[in-house]
Amino acid sequence: MNFVSFSVDYWDGPRANRQNFLEELGRQSRVMYVSPPFYIVKLLQQLGKGTLPASGVRQLSPGLIDYTPSKWLFTNHRVRPLNDAFKALRLRRVRKLLRRYDL
Repeated sequence: MNFVSFSVDYWDGPRANRQNFLEELGRQSRVMYVSPPFYIVKLLQQLGKGTLPASGVRQLSPGLIDYTPSKWLFTNHRVRPLNDAFKALRLRRVRKLLRRYDL
């Protein structure tokens, strides 16, 4: 059985029970951990400081994949059409990754 976890935290952020659970689940199943998109305000505040998590796909273990959306696919709640377009692009990327990793 395969699982997708849309999380509110980045994998490399403070350790939470969800990471422990998904690591354990990844030993017997295939799991994709989807980190949240970057929020535009925090993105602009931290850009260039080296404090933001890396974007992209990482194989954390044989059964566990971490996906952090690209920084340019940020969330912006003030400009709804832009936010909706970026959300659609993020979901398209997740679907592609699910097919690529056969999840």
